[in-house]
Amino acid sequence: MGGRTAVRAGTLATSAFPALVEVSQDSALRRWTTSVVDDDADGARWVRAQQRGWAAGDRFGFAVLEAQPGSVDGQLVGYAILKSVTSGKPAAEVGCWTAAHARGRGVAPRALEALTGWAFDTFPRDGHLHIRRTSP
Repeated sequence: MGGRTAVRAGTLATSAFPALVEVSQDSALRRWTTSVVDDDADGARWVRAQQRGWAAGDRFGFAVLEAQPGSVDGQLVGYAILKSVTSGKPAAEVGCWTAAHARGRGVAPRALEALTGWAFDTFPRDGHLHIRRTSP
């Protein structure tokens, strides 16, 4: 079943660009994502976009990493994001992707559970924050 999966807040380190490029080659992933990451330069652009979202306070991405023996960072197995966070707006959107090698192991549900827990803790909005599913 693989290693223990952990969700780490924030953006990916530059050392993760090769893994990001590798998982981004998956045709199923490309069908559902809006950003293409073909090389390290694309990876850098993608990470900068994630950083801008955190700085603006309207888009919060979480790397989903699986602990690996001898690795501090872990293996990239997915990404979960809370976006369209707007003051006074009672709804936000979540999205996630799972690397092909990690599908079927419950990575996405665990990542979304962690993300929504974080969202409700961070943005309580009197208990009325709603997260809608917008894609299959």
